Amino acid sequence: MLLPSAFYPHAECIAKHLPHLRPSQVQGLALWVGATILARSGCQNAVLGALQTFGCGWHTTRPYLREWLYDGADRAAPCRVPRDVDACFAPLLRWVLAWWQGTELTLAVDPTSKGGELVALVVSAVYRGLAHQDRGPSRSLDAGPLRPAGPSGSGRAPAHDRARAL
Repeated sequence: MLLPSAFYPHAECIAKHLPHLRPSQVQGLALWVGATILARSGCQNAVLGALQTFGCGWHTTRPYLREWLYDGADRAAPCRVPRDVDACFAPLLRWVLAWWQGTELTLAVDPTSKGGELVALVVSAVYRGLAHQDRGPSRSLDAGPLRPAGPSGSGRAPAHDRARAL
């Protein structure tokens, strides 16, 4: 899928702050971010509606956006390149801090487990009293992918590793 020219600035900015991403990952993220800004919503239907104004067809763009979120092996055309969320955490937090005005930044941390099988740690920047969490395509401060749950307290290590990376 070709990136509409209006999204080139988003792609350039993302590539600058996340140089380890592959060009296709930068393009997919730029599409999601740009359309989310235009739609004022991260809801897939709102994003698709915003992309229609650029001539992107609903039924062709939807599978592209959905598959962009999948890891390499889970794609329709599997590849060996996984999305390394760990490698994105520190650069994205630095990016937020570079734009931040003020001396304090409040981060909301939400650990979630599902039936003892999966654990997610979501870190959200609190801005104007609202937690802007990073789920789905915009994962900007997402502390990591879902991980197998372990014994009590074992979920702390990945968060500490990411904090040290800052």
